[in-house]
Amino acid sequence: MNRAGLEVAERFTSDEWRLWFLSAIVDDDFYAGAWDRAQSGAEAIMARPGARPIADNTLIGVLATIAAARGEQSVADAHLAALAARAREIGDPQVIHPALARAARLALDSGDAARAADYLGDSLVALLDSISNITPETIEAAIVAAAIDRGPELLSALAEAISQTPWAEASAEIVEGRFEEAGDILEAHGDLSHAALVRLAGAERAGHVTPGLQKAIAFYESVGAEASLARAAALTAV
Repeated sequence: MNRAGLEVAERFTSDEWRLWFLSAIVDDDFYAGAWDRAQSGAEAIMARPGARPIADNTLIGVLATIAAARGEQSVADAHLAALAARAREIGDPQVIHPALARAARLALDSGDAARAADYLGDSLVALLDSISNITPETIEAAIVAAAIDRGPELLSALAEAISQTPWAEASAEIVEGRFEEAGDILEAHGDLSHAALVRLAGAERAGHVTPGLQKAIAFYESVGAEASLARAAALTAV
């Protein structure tokens, strides 16, 4: 759909909308597991001279996630700081919720639980202010909420949602401790990146190998996510 939109934008609309569709294609590639293409696409858009694209926060988030999963922590940290700053600069709840949900999960994975809690709190406030805007990144808010015992807050926000999406359904499963079911929901809807993340998080929460962990390992091997594979290996050694 986004590639079709890009074709229309290139023929009939402004460069601003062309960049929006290019950014959306980066997102699509990332969730589908085409990480190299997503990374190169994001870097190309961010390197363009002139005004920032509409959705540059999503590009920063993709770059941060890929860098962290591949063990490039200093790069990931720089992107994480830029992601949080950009979301707050924009100030729109529809940007703040997904951006800070992702920032919270990245901070948690890096061992900074206090910063993760701060980001999560702001993300949940934004979700309540923009309740129809449950996004794929809501999954990451759910992972953090489950880890720091703030699941009821997220469930309360989800209950008020105008429309239910696979990401809302999977987020509720995560908060309830059903990581395997959440991973299956996400995989069925083509969000392979979050399916792997949820399966890894579920295995870590359980403290042992779970049925979905091998699927997560296979995914992370396919995208060269060495740091994520190291986390999985720590569980298989138990």
